[in-house]
Amino acid sequence: MPLNPILAAVLAQRTEVSAPPMHEGSPEVARTMYRAINGPAICHQLLMYPVTDASFDTPSYADNAEGYLLTTDGMKWFWHHYIGDEVDPAQAYVSPLRASNLSNLPPTTVITAEFDPLRDEGESFAKLLAQAGTSVSMRRYDGMVHGFFAMADLLEAAQEVFEFSAYQLAASFKTA
Repeated sequence: MPLNPILAAVLAQRTEVSAPPMHEGSPEVARTMYRAINGPAICHQLLMYPVTDASFDTPSYADNAEGYLLTTDGMKWFWHHYIGDEVDPAQAYVSPLRASNLSNLPPTTVITAEFDPLRDEGESFAKLLAQAGTSVSMRRYDGMVHGFFAMADLLEAAQEVFEFSAYQLAASFKTA
């Protein structure tokens, strides 16, 4: 199966370059592929607790390994089903945190949750994007777990992240 069925369909209409043979990928990987083949311009990235590395070696993976909905073992299961055994997890198309060039990417909003195994890799990705010259807005929501964004009817922080995200996107759409 191609890296991302939507990306593959767009590529099929735009060029004869095919995506690398992998399972469906994360939005970060799709954006990296778009840029690599000179695809359409993307005016903003909104990354909610982004998955950017397959190493499992951050403090947030250790600190939040169990008890906060998403677990480290769960992420290992997802990664195994995402890349299988034949793909090197260190390649940039799989782990964009390891990319050698993160320049010329669109403005980015990164949202992380305090009690999420993905917290540190998301925040590290935001820092690397900023160092590469990308305009980045990064917010960590303390006291929250992975998936809190979907709980807007229950959590004030989720309502706040909806409003913040909508503002960030609207601002980018006005300038695009």
